[in-house]
Amino acid sequence: MGAINSRKLMLGLVLLAVFLAITAAAFFTLEHYFFKRTGAIESAAGLLVEAETDTVDTTEETTKETGEFYKFDDIVINPLGGVRRSIVKIGLVGEFDPEHRGLVDELDLKMPRIRSSLLNYLSAVPVEVLADITIREALRDTLLLLINTELADGSLDELYIVDFIRQ
Repeated sequence: MGAINSRKLMLGLVLLAVFLAITAAAFFTLEHYFFKRTGAIESAAGLLVEAETDTVDTTEETTKETGEFYKFDDIVINPLGGVRRSIVKIGLVGEFDPEHRGLVDELDLKMPRIRSSLLNYLSAVPVEVLADITIREALRDTLLLLINTELADGSLDELYIVDFIRQ
């Protein structure tokens, strides 16, 4: 019976490793094509991008303008896996260009569909992955992509995870 349990454990670990590898590959592919962050994949691989070789004048201070914020209702899930049942509460705030005032109305209108997508995705992610702070940025970018695919009249520019509680 011990051999069967160790085989199940080994199979579970292999499946988790495969899932993490696929998730990482999908994230970098989606980030490159949908977010159009120039050189994200190349810089991660240590390659220089032509735009990065241009000289930048550092004497001017560049500040990012703050946009409008949209606070999502907290998302509470029972994530996949874990030895014991756990609950995770995630608080999200989106930032968008103030000129797109119609975006708030669209977010309000489509919120049931957006929340359903977020809940389905987050519930399928293993609890160990959700709790791993090193991939929090990848998680945030994936959630931003899920939200923006539902929107037609603009998009969120940034998504912030403002609360993350695991019990």
